[in-house]
Amino acid sequence: MRLFLWQRESKTVKNVRHHMTTREKWRLYLYQGLYGAWYGLTVALPFGFLVACVSWSLRPPPDVPEWMTMPFFYRTPWPIALGVLLVGVAINIPVVIYLQRKLKRFLASSKWARSQGYTVDDL
Repeated sequence: MRLFLWQRESKTVKNVRHHMTTREKWRLYLYQGLYGAWYGLTVALPFGFLVACVSWSLRPPPDVPEWMTMPFFYRTPWPIALGVLLVGVAINIPVVIYLQRKLKRFLASSKWARSQGYTVDDL
C-alpha cells in the first residue's frame, strides 16, 4: 500500500493481493476506482481549470471583445480556480489517509490474510 507513488509496496501486501479471491479482487478494484474518481474531482479537475484560466489570461483567443481586454485579475476566474484547487488538496489529504487505513483493514480481512494470521499492523 502506497501513500505516494515513490513508496514501494511491501512483500506482505503483495502476497495478500496475490492470494485474493476473485470477489475480493473486484472489491479492491472498486476501492481503487473510487479513489481515482475522488482524486480526479478534488485535485486533477481543479488543477486543469486553473491551467485553462491562466492560459486564457496570458493569451486570449483571437477576436476577443473589448470588454474582455481588462487587466489580468478581472478577465479570468483564476483566483477562484486556485482557491478551489487549494481547498481540494486540503480536503484530499485527510481523505487519502482515511482511505489508506480502510484499504489496510480490507487487506487484513481477506480470507488468505486471516488464515496466515496477518493483522492491520502487519501490512
